[in-house]
Amino acid sequence: MARDPIDVAVGVMCDEAGRILLARRPDGKGLSGYLEFPGGKVERGETPAEALARELSEEIGVHADTAYSKPLIRYEYTYPGFTVRLHAYTVTRWQGEPVGAEGQELGWHERGSLTELPLLPANRPLMHALVLPILLRVTPLLTVEAVPAFANTLVSLITAGEPGGIVIRLDGEAALKQLQRHFTPVPSGAAGPVLLNLGDVATVPRGFSGLHLPGRVLYELNRRPTGPGLMGASVHSPGEARRARELELDYVIVGNLRATPSHPGRPPLGWARFEEIALAAGLPAYAIGGLDPGDSELARRHWGQGVAGIRAFWPGMA
Repeated sequence: MARDPIDVAVGVMCDEAGRILLARRPDGKGLSGYLEFPGGKVERGETPAEALARELSEEIGVHADTAYSKPLIRYEYTYPGFTVRLHAYTVTRWQGEPVGAEGQELGWHERGSLTELPLLPANRPLMHALVLPILLRVTPLLTVEAVPAFANTLVSLITAGEPGGIVIRLDGEAALKQLQRHFTPVPSGAAGPVLLNLGDVATVPRGFSGLHLPGRVLYELNRRPTGPGLMGASVHSPGEARRARELELDYVIVGNLRATPSHPGRPPLGWARFEEIALAAGLPAYAIGGLDPGDSELARRHWGQGVAGIRAFWPGMA
């Protein structure tokens, strides 16, 4: 009989320089030597946020203001013999200096170095949540004829340093070739990843940061697409979300959250269903459908990475 997941609260403590606090698991403890984020098991009668505040006090001697502990990501991970459900929060304000109460070694680390460190295996989704942007701008489906004008908009947006990643939707290989004449490689000033959505294309073309896949192709793939870069997918159900995780993708876009003109007749998910699908994915999840950039904090309160969109995310679009 399967046991219920063990709820664990995790604190991603960020100092003023943006560095992250990690603790090394001491000798004699399971998975000793690995680095981990401070935190611990949620006790009966506690919320995850309350458990985190208690664990930070007991484990490293700091008092964290729960008003400055924000949901980052929630997901499940199965070790041999048991499953944990991690509730990870960013913590930006606390009182006291962190000290290992059990003699564990503590250290501050740059975000960019996290993937090179011996972190606990369960922390891969959390690391992606720390580096992915809060906003994803999804283009309308671009035909060959529409590419040149929109390419100018893309370059202007990136040159201006607008925050967020970009998902470029193209209507076929000819549109990709046309785009590459105007927009390759990805400008060095890009504030986030520039991802390609071209149906069932499973390799990353020159000039892109990765691929975004439609949900319909997830069951056609036997493994994660080859090549470097980020890999994500659009999902609409817990089943598709679980398939994205099985393929070891890096993020998902979940929709449609609200009713939208682009999907007439499709019932909106709402935030409760969004949380269910995001948990099934176990990956950073963006909400899409009837949202605008100002909804990003609302999405994060519901354990989302942020929001994605088309109409409200591009200058000049109705």
